[in-house]
Amino acid sequence: MFWNWFGLTSPKRRALFAYSDGRRRRLADPIAVEVVFTKRLGHDWPEVVRELAVPLPLGLVGEALDRARDDRMKKHDEVVAAICEAFGVQEFGLGNTLDPITKKPGAGLGGYELFDLLHHYQLAAVELMELARPFANTRQRDAPIPENPQPVRQSESTSVSQASVAPAPAS
Repeated sequence: MFWNWFGLTSPKRRALFAYSDGRRRRLADPIAVEVVFTKRLGHDWPEVVRELAVPLPLGLVGEALDRARDDRMKKHDEVVAAICEAFGVQEFGLGNTLDPITKKPGAGLGGYELFDLLHHYQLAAVELMELARPFANTRQRDAPIPENPQPVRQSESTSVSQASVAPAPAS
């Protein structure tokens, strides 16, 4: 199935985004993908993508509605072009796009598949950022290393209001 081919490759080996182009498994460098989206859509590209999901405001009629629809379609086309360029995929061409390997018509990803690819990339990028956070759950450098750490029970722990300040050592 299409959506089972998304995710990060093994973080121990390489931090690449794995996906399917409908025919084969592919890999993308998240930094290169971000560069393409930033160049094509601007630094706030996630917001541009989110705006496509928001329905047009009620009450628009006439030229205002036409202008809003045209702007929406222009943004949609820009996002689709950015997805295709960033991931090296084609938009489904309704039979007029040839598969580069088999030379048969019908290659490419449909609209839903393109946006699903982008959605899964965004999820993987968040996961990658969490994995790359340095020292997220490490102890402080000057903290003593416990020789035989014992779990602290809830009843033994003290709250901030109960803690007392130890006197400063005499020098």
